[in-house]
Amino acid sequence: MMNVEPNRKPEAPRGNLTHSKEFIPKLTELLPPGHQLPLVASSFKDREFSNDNCTFIVRDWTEILAKLTPDNVTSVGALCLSNERVVLVKNRRGWDIPGGHIDTGETILEALVREIREETGSECFFAYPLIVLESRRDCNPTYIPVFMAKIAEPDRAHQRANEISNVTTVSVAEFLDSYHGNPIFASAVAEAYQQVELRLGK
Repeated sequence: MMNVEPNRKPEAPRGNLTHSKEFIPKLTELLPPGHQLPLVASSFKDREFSNDNCTFIVRDWTEILAKLTPDNVTSVGALCLSNERVVLVKNRRGWDIPGGHIDTGETILEALVREIREETGSECFFAYPLIVLESRRDCNPTYIPVFMAKIAEPDRAHQRANEISNVTTVSVAEFLDSYHGNPIFASAVAEAYQQVELRLGK
């Protein structure tokens, strides 16, 4: 992972991110009052796609939440927004959203904040659940929660995680064109994000 600058203490997450040590975040604390989890559009719900020799299925948070455990949630991802633009990071596969594996002992939100910091040099101050990817690489499914995250301006001079070579910001439309992976995933994430923005009054 990245080399942390000596004597530099990372900022604590702000906004609606809590310091709860529960592995599964309390959605009542994440969601603004009166809000419900976004629903995956019927055109994407339960759709399968392949990426990196693995089969994924797009799921609703509402139907998967009860199944999430520290044993089957392996990674976390985030559609990061800075000044209303999508933040993309460049890895060996191409332009991607920030995210990665959950370390031993971490909660989902701790991993989310750490991965965003490592890959963009920025702090996450707001997170909103979007979708969950179900991975079928083997007989036992694993899950990847995907959030919308509001972050400060990416630090382009930041010494990022070893696998990240660059960071940029694009519009949502450009994200759909630039994302290296499957368009079903990109479109499902973008559609869920647009639901959230409408609910937040953007």
